[in-house]
Formats: sequence, C-alpha cells, structure tokens
Amino acid sequence: MSNKADKNLALVGRVRHALEFLFSSVNQADAGRRLGVARALISRTLSGARLPSKTLVKALANRPEIDERWLLEGVGESPLRNDPEIRRYSLVGRSHWDNYEDFPVSEWRLEAMEDNTRLGYLEWVDHQRESAEEGKDE
Repeated sequence: MSNKADKNLALVGRVRHALEFLFSSVNQADAGRRLGVARALISRTLSGARLPSKTLVKALANRPEIDERWLLEGVGESPLRNDPEIRRYSLVGRSHWDNYEDFPVSEWRLEAMEDNTRLGYLEWVDHQRESAEEGKDE
C-alpha cells in the first residue's frame, strides 16, 4: 500500500471515530443536519465507498470537541482540544460510557429509552448544561 493510501485510510478512521464520538446515538441524517452536510457524505464515508469529503472534514474540524490537527494529521492522542471547560465534559481518560458527575449516563439512557431525547450522550450533556445555565439566569 502506498504512503498516500495509508494516510487516506488513517483519515477515514479518524473521521469515523469523530462521527461516532459526536453522534453515537443519532442516525446519519440527523448527524448530517447537525454538521450541515448531506447524509450521503456520512453514509459513503462510513461504508468505505469513498474518502471523506473536504466538506465533511471541515464540518467535523469546526466542532469544539474535535482537535483539527488530530483529525487532519493524526497528531496527538485525543480528539479533544485541551480547553479546560471542554475537558471537564470530555472523554479524556474516560470510557465513552463513564458518568459525568453532574449528568449521569443512567439519566440520559432513561430519557433515550422513553424517547424523550435523540441526542447522543455528549450532546445531551451540553443541552443539560445550557438548560441549567438558562435556569440560573431567570
């Protein structure tokens, strides 16, 4: 395999990881809407039918949870930036299903099972934080 093919394969893996990290519990259409890209771009990338488009890569790199350099070059060990606020609610040093102290996975799972949310866990945490902050302002 050529060096370019190796790099492309590695990029596909990082894009898949980023998509699963951000949108583990939503369908591809919802993920596409949230990223501002067509569902087909996500589907073709995840299926291996094509390399990630520049549009998809740019949309992922613009997310605060994703380190652009990690996504594009694979430099670094984590897909998260080193921002302390993001790290507080990030997966650094944790399993994907570990609880955040203020937002337990068990509460998210219950809401998801009762069909009260279609957000992935991390998006649900963000939503809960925003709702709590709005409640303080009132």
